[in-house]
Amino acid sequence: MIFYRGETIRASCEVRTVTAQLYDPTSVSVSVYTEKGATVINAQALSKDSQGKYSGSFAAAATWDRGRYRVLFAMVAGSDTVYDGDEFDLEVLPE
Repeated sequence: MIFYRGETIRASCEVRTVTAQLYDPTSVSVSVYTEKGATVINAQALSKDSQGKYSGSFAAAATWDRGRYRVLFAMVAGSDTVYDGDEFDLEVLPE
C-alpha cells in the first residue's frame, strides 16, 4: 500500500486461536518503524471492533521520510506476547 504525508492510515488485525477461533487477548497495540528501524508510533493501543477484531488509525506525519515503513502488532495474553506485521510505503507529493 502507498500513503502520503498527512494521510490517515488505518491499522487492523484479527486475533485467532490455533483452531482459527476469534480470540480477545488482554491487549492489542501497534507500533510503526522506519526502514532504518526508528520508531515513529510506539505501542498505540487498538480499539476492539468485535470479538477478535481490532483497529486504530494514525496520521503519517509531515516529518516522516519517504520510504518503507514496518507495522508491528503486539497481542498480549497473560505472560505471552504474539507479534504480527505488515508494511506500507510512504511517498511525498510533488510541490
